[in-house]
Formats: sequence, C-alpha cells, structure tokens
Amino acid sequence: MGLHRATLGRYAKLRYTAIEPLARCYRRYAALHHATALLAAKDAIFAARRAVAQRKRHSFVPSLAWPTVASGAWTKIALTMDEITSTMAKITSTMAKIASTRSGFASSKAGFVLTKAQVASSYADEISQLPIQNWRSAISSRPFHW
Repeated sequence: MGLHRATLGRYAKLRYTAIEPLARCYRRYAALHHATALLAAKDAIFAARRAVAQRKRHSFVPSLAWPTVASGAWTKIALTMDEITSTMAKITSTMAKIASTRSGFASSKAGFVLTKAQVASSYADEISQLPIQNWRSAISSRPFHW
C-alpha cells in the first residue's frame, strides 16, 4: 500500500525542517500540560472553598476549624503551582536550546555562503589576470561549474 502524496510531502518537509515541527509539537504538549495543571489548581481551590463553606455551616467556631480542613487543598494548590513553574522552566530551557540550534544552523549556512563567495571571488581574480582570449578555456577547465 503506497503512501499518499501529501503524506510523502509532509515527511519530506519534516526531514528537512525537523526543528520547527518539533518546537510546534512541544508547544502543544506544554500548553496541554499547562492547561491540565491550571485545571488541577482550580479544582483544588474549589475543593478548599467547599470544605470551608461546609465547615462553616456545621461548626460553631469556623475561624478555628477551617484551616485544618483546607490545609490539604492548599498544599495541593502549592504543589500544582510548583509543577506549573517547573514546566514553564522546562519549556523556556527547551525553547532556548531550539533557538541556539537554529542560530548554529544559520551560522553554518552563512559560513557556507561565505565560502562560496570566496571561491567565486578567487575565480574572478584568476579570470581578471588572464589574457582575454584564454578566459573561456580557463573556465571550462574548472572541476565544477556554477
């Protein structure tokens, strides 16, 4: 069974620009994880509010009773916020790694372009020093053509 042409095109694009899809995939994962952590924090806050409200309804001294009931929920909120902070730190470090990799690719590409320009300028210098009738034979004797 052959692959669809669009699938092959996507595969080729992924092979040659592997960094951008990786970054996009990681951003989606991070956004999903971040949203999950936020929902967990929201649930913990609602649980704490429910516990406080229930304790206030059934207790004669709510000011003394509610911190012990809600402390577990507040611990969950603190842990969730720590998870959010660590996830954001991981995202930041990964994006920094991706940016440094991209800058490395850009610098190597610039180096290649510079080398190509140097070769072209050296050819131009050689051709300018040749007599006019011999420049075609000098160009055709080169190992590769542009």
